[in-house]
Amino acid sequence: MSSGLVLIAIGLLWLLRNLGILPGDVFRLILPWWPLLLVFIGLKAIFLPRRSTSMGALLLALVLLGVGYLVFFPTEQGVSGPWVTTTVPIPIGASLPREVPHVVLNANIAASSFYLRAGDPAMPYLAKTRSRGLPLHQTIGAWGAQNEVIGLSHLSQGLHRSNLGQLGSQVVTELNPKQAFALEILVSAAAADLDLRGLNLTEVKLRLDAGQATLHLPDQLQQLAIAVEANAADVKLVIPENVAARIRIDSEAAMVVVDERRFERQGEFFVSREYDQSARRILVSVDLAVGRLRIE
Repeated sequence: MSSGLVLIAIGLLWLLRNLGILPGDVFRLILPWWPLLLVFIGLKAIFLPRRSTSMGALLLALVLLGVGYLVFFPTEQGVSGPWVTTTVPIPIGASLPREVPHVVLNANIAASSFYLRAGDPAMPYLAKTRSRGLPLHQTIGAWGAQNEVIGLSHLSQGLHRSNLGQLGSQVVTELNPKQAFALEILVSAAAADLDLRGLNLTEVKLRLDAGQATLHLPDQLQQLAIAVEANAADVKLVIPENVAARIRIDSEAAMVVVDERRFERQGEFFVSREYDQSARRILVSVDLAVGRLRIE
C-alpha cells in the first residue's frame, strides 16, 4: 500500500507541474527527502501491527516530515551571508587568448542554484566564482602546461529556504570571454542558468539529474556542438534569432515543446528553416529520459 501511495503522489506532482500549477523545480526540492521513505517503511514494519489502521502510519509520516523540514530547511537567517569569491588568475607573463586550444571548465554542482555567464573581458582572471549559503566543499583552480583544467565542485549538504522558494545556496561563475573554453557541467538536484552568450566556446557538455536548466546558446560565428543528457529534468534551450540550429532529440518519456515557427521537424531532428544558408550554426544533441524539453 505504501509503495502505491508513493507512485500516486509522484504521478500527481508530475501532472500538476506539467499543467503549470506547481513550479518546474518541485522534484528538485523533494529529492533530498527520499531517505525518509525508507525510514518510514522500516518504522512502520517494526512498531505498527499489520492489521492496524492507517491513522498510525499517517501520524508517523507527519512526524518524519516535520523532522525532515527541520533538517533540510533551516531558517532563512542560516542561509543569508556574505559572498565568498574564488578566482583563477591569468598566469604571470601570459596573455589571452592563449595558444592552447581551450581551457576545460569541469563543474560539479549539487543542491544549489548555479549561474554561468561571461565576465568582463578586462578582468585579470580566467574565471571568477562567487558563492554563498553552504560553503564550497572544493574549489580548485589549476593552470598547468599539460592539462589546462579549472575544476569547480559545489556539493551542498542539504537544501535551504529563501524568499522565493529557490535554493539558498548559490554559485555564480564568470568566465573570461577572451579565452576559449570547453564546458563539462554536471548538475544534480539543482537549478542551472547557463548564459553562454558572449563566451568563446569549443564544446559544451551538460548532464542534468533531477534538476532544472536554462541554456542561452551563444551566437558565435564558428560551428559549435552542444550535448545535453538529462533524467527527470526540465530543460529549456533559448536559441538566438540570428543562429541556426540542428537539434537531435532522443526521448523516452518526455514532453517536448518546440517553436514551430522557427524549427521544422525532419525525422528525429528539429532544424532551423534557414540552417543551410546560415553562417552561425549550432548542433545540439539532447538525450532526455524523463522530463520536459522546451526549445525557443
